This record gives sequence, C-alpha cells and structure tokens, in this order.
Amino acid sequence: EALGSSFAAGGTTLTSPLAIDVIATKLLLTGSASTVAAGVAPTVTIKATDANNNLDTGYAGTKTLAFSGAATSSGGQSPTATNTVGTAIDFGLATLVNFTAGQGSSSATLYKAEAASVKATEGTITTAGADALALLVTGGAPTKLTWIAQPDATAVSGAPWRPFKVSVSDAYGNGTAGAATVTLVPTGCTTKSGSTDSVAAASGVATFSNYAVTCTVYPLTMTVNATATGLTAIPVFAWNAGR
Repeated sequence: EALGSSFAAGGTTLTSPLAIDVIATKLLLTGSASTVAAGVAPTVTIKATDANNNLDTGYAGTKTLAFSGAATSSGGQSPTATNTVGTAIDFGLATLVNFTAGQGSSSATLYKAEAASVKATEGTITTAGADALALLVTGGAPTKLTWIAQPDATAVSGAPWRPFKVSVSDAYGNGTAGAATVTLVPTGCTTKSGSTDSVAAASGVATFSNYAVTCTVYPLTMTVNATATGLTAIPVFAWNAGR
C-alpha cells in the first residue's frame, strides 16, 4: 500500500462452542446421613469426577466397585453395600453398581461403632482423602450382655473376685448407653453373703468389685451367668473354686 494510507477500524469476531472433555479420575462419595446407628443403611451417592470435581457424564452403565473404609463388628458382622439388585455384598468384594451420567448409588450398612471413612474403587479410579464419606456409626438398641473384663478363671471359695465388667451391647457387640441392672447367677456355688451380685450399668457398663461365692465342696468347677431383664444373657463363664 501507499505511504500515508490508513485502514478502517473494527472487524468481525468469530466465536464457536468449545467442547471440554471430562474424564473421571476419582470417585467422590456423599451420604444421606453423617451419623447412623449400627445396622442402619444410609444411601451412598457415588460421583465419577475429574480432579476438579467436574462430573464425567460419560461414565455410565454397570460398574464393578469395591467398597472399603469400615471394620467388622466384634460380633463378626462385615460392612456391606448393595448391588444392582439390592443384594448386600461385603466390603472388599466385587459389587455391581449402575451409573447414569456419572452418578450411581448404593445402600451401605455398617455394624461396628466407629468413625468410618467409606471409599469406593473401580479399577484405577478410586476415592481418597476428603472425597471419602465420613460416617459416624453409633451403637444400636441394647439387646444383650457381653463380658468386657472376665473374672479370674481360678479363685478361693469365700474370697473376693478380681473386679470385672459386663457391657450392655447391641446385636452386633457394640456397647450402648442403655440402662440395665445386671445380676450374676452362679451355678455350683452360691453368692457369698454381703457380696454385690446386682449392679446398675453406668454408660452401658456394670462393674463388679465386691463379689465372692461360697461352695459346700471344693475344688470344683462352677459357672456364673450375667442376666438383665429384656436382654440376652451373657455366655456362661466357667470358674474353678478351691479352698
């Protein structure tokens, strides 16, 4: 162009949609509750997201997950999560979950009273850190008695036993705050006069610190059972009585 010429200002700006792919790199878990009683099943929502928590809507279909982050109860019940047909599957085992547009759900049942951190894994996609579901599991309704600290296996007739404790527990062996009066019932000997054979549980625990038995013959093996109204009696404890 010739020197001294000029161009007209302005112009046309072209725009077009920009597609950004989101590829899932982790599983983010949330729940319908943050505190549950043992044996109660909250709904767990599982979202497949990228590192910035963007939902991968292409993550769909039936996925094989493995759940983790909760312990087996003292009664032997393993935590479970439901699969696509509602069957409870133990944590750690393959569990089929349906996903639609990056999101799926399951019902998790935890049995041990604890602060659980529920996670899920599908291949290389997993849950970590703050993406886990923090779930506080509390003891359920009181149903039975369990030993916390058993008496000594051998003691002298008429002599005080070492202090021992009985817990008011739920169906899964978790201690509860249930109120109950625990009574000891010996077989083979009798409770010594002046001993304390009934104790009211405090915060779910009955502590016996003044108990003894007398026997008409010895040595012998006797048993003692702990009972409370409305609760399943504790398993019998065998005790060897001597002079």
